[in-house]
This record gives sequence, C-alpha cells and structure tokens, in this order.
Amino acid sequence: MKAKIHLFPHSYLPESAIRKLLSLFGPLRVYLPWFMNPPGFFKNYELEVINPPEDYRPEEGFKAIVSGYRAWAEQNHDRSLMETLKISGSASQDDGAAWEIRRLLKGEAKSVPGTKDRELPLKHHLILHLASEIEMRHFEITGMIEEMKGKGPVLAGLSDYPDEGQDVFADMDDIVESGIQDCMNDRQMMDAWFGLFGGYIKEDDILATCRRSVMDYISSQWDEAVAEGETSVSYFVSLSLPFRNPETYKEGDMAKIRKLALGFNEDPERYISKIKGFGKALENTFSCESSQPVLKIQIRHFPKISVDVSFERNGLLRRISGKTIILVSFGG
Repeated sequence: MKAKIHLFPHSYLPESAIRKLLSLFGPLRVYLPWFMNPPGFFKNYELEVINPPEDYRPEEGFKAIVSGYRAWAEQNHDRSLMETLKISGSASQDDGAAWEIRRLLKGEAKSVPGTKDRELPLKHHLILHLASEIEMRHFEITGMIEEMKGKGPVLAGLSDYPDEGQDVFADMDDIVESGIQDCMNDRQMMDAWFGLFGGYIKEDDILATCRRSVMDYISSQWDEAVAEGETSVSYFVSLSLPFRNPETYKEGDMAKIRKLALGFNEDPERYISKIKGFGKALENTFSCESSQPVLKIQIRHFPKISVDVSFERNGLLRRISGKTIILVSFGG
C-alpha cells in the first residue's frame, strides 16, 4: 500500500511553503482542529483536510476561551506567549482569562460529571489554535524581514563607506527562529497533535515537517533512548540542493525525490546510498547556479520499538516508532 504523507505537526504554513511541499511530495494530508478554518488558497491545491474525530469536537464555548486568550495577550504585551504554552504555574485566580487557560493546559479545569474525557481534547485544541496564531505571526515577521532585505538599507549609497549597513539584517533570521522556539513548546504541540490525529496515522505513513526544532527534539529524545538501550539507532540521510524553487527542477527530478523518500521509508538501509548519490548528482548539475544550498531535505527513519518502553516516559517515541519523518527547509 502506498504510504501517505502527512504534514506534522501542522499549525500554519503560508501558501508559498505549501506549494513547494506539493511540488516535492504530491498530494498531502493536512490536519486542522475543529473551529480552525483552512486558508482560502487550500482549495487550489491537492490537499486533503482532516478534522479530529467528531467525539473530540469542543463545545461552542471553546471560541470564547480562545477569544479570552487573545484579549489577555493584547493587554499583556510584556508577558511572553511562552508563559501560556509552557505554564509557569505561578498564576493566581485573579489573572482572569490567563488563569483559566493555564488551568486548562495543566489539565486542572473543573470537571463536570460526564465530561472528564473531553478535557484532554479541549486542551489539545487550545494548544494547536494558539500555536497556529504564533506560527502565523512568525511567518508575517519573516516575510517583512525578507522584503526589507530585498530593498536594502534605507541609506544605501549615501554613505562615504559603501559597505556600511550591508549586514544590517544578517542576524535577524536567527533572532526570529529563536523567538518562535521560545514561544512554542514543541513537545506540548506534538502531544496535542497526536492526541487529536494520531488515530489517522498508519504504520507505513510518512510525516513531513518544516519545523527544524521538531526534528531536533524527536531525534534527541530517540538518541537518549538508544543510549539507555531502549531502542535502535535511527537511519538518517540528508540532501542539500543548490536551487531556490523546487518548481524549477525537472518533473523527473521531483518524481525521483518522492520515489526515494518512499523507498527509504520501506527500506532505509538500502536507500541511504541511493539518496546520497542522487543528491550529489543534482548538486553537480546546478553547481553553476548557486554556491549556497537553499533547498534542504533531511530524512530520518525511526525503527520499531521492540522492547516494552514506558508510555509515560516515552509516549512520543512509541508514536513515531516505525515512522519516517522528513524535514524540509526552504531558505538560505
């Protein structure tokens, strides 16, 4: 059976990123929590949009909870969004909406008879809604920075020192990346995503992400388990392709990348050398176009966990065991 490719843990991506991912992998599955409307451009592409099971749908009052958070955030610009997602635990009940959201995320929302099983899905919905807003803001800021880079320094050409100001935006990419990582708790986000959508993921499916921190976190957790003898070493291979837009590759090249990714998912040990060889051939083909890789693809396959690993300690590892995760990075 042909593996499906799922965006993971998707919260928000701009149209340009979605278009590039589709050019690489073909049709994709995108998962959205209830009450999150898909962007209008989704209808123009081969995207299968999936909501959580009906049993996980929050009641209509959920919208008021999210609105309450927005109002609180607007009134507390000096307090990081990280306080909400990472939960400092030091709030008092006088904090209003902030306190209620903290209690919800910590699983301390007041129970109503017959609704206990709904508290966790409600928490997961809230995390993914907040993550989407943070991610959208991140891409807006990144877009503004790229636009400013394109225009160059305002006073360019007016100074007696021609090179002055050329590197004014050189460090901004790292600042934006670290800022978004500070605001978002990747582990909570993945737990929420698997909590709502894990039942849709089959053993032979592939998870694709554009978040480097997600791949780094999963890999570090897996490597710790390997060091403690709880599982096997994962298989890893990467491509660095010196060309800006996947759409400009030949159709055969994109089909080859998809085929190799699917093959790696089924037999990673066999396909590592094939992927490396194909990547080297593409690098040689486009070496005259650019000296800096722009399209980066990392593929990691996590073997099935064969020992009895504690779900409480390694729940995430059990969910990604036997899966392949592909990290796609667009940019410099």
